[in-house]
Amino acid sequence: MKNKNNLRLQDPFLEREREQYESPLPSREFILQILTEQGAPMADEELLAMLRIEPEEEDLFSRRLRAMERDGQIMRNRKRAICVMD
Repeated sequence: MKNKNNLRLQDPFLEREREQYESPLPSREFILQILTEQGAPMADEELLAMLRIEPEEEDLFSRRLRAMERDGQIMRNRKRAICVMD
C-alpha cells in the first residue's frame, strides 16, 4: 500500500481494519462499494488487481470473500464472477 493512488487507501474503514488485523485487507463494506460502483459482476482476478491484493494476501482475501458469500452479501454467478446481493 505504498502508492498514493492505491484504491485500498480510500477504504473508509481502513483504520478499523488496521486496529483488528496486522495486515489489513479491504473491509467488507469497501468491497461491496467497489462491486456496486462497477455495476457488473467481477472476476476474482479483476478485484484482486483493482484492490492491489498482494500474493501473500490472496488466501486471506479469498476467506473474506467466502465469508461474505456465506453471509449473503455477495454471490457468484455461473461464470464464478462476484455479484452483489440486492
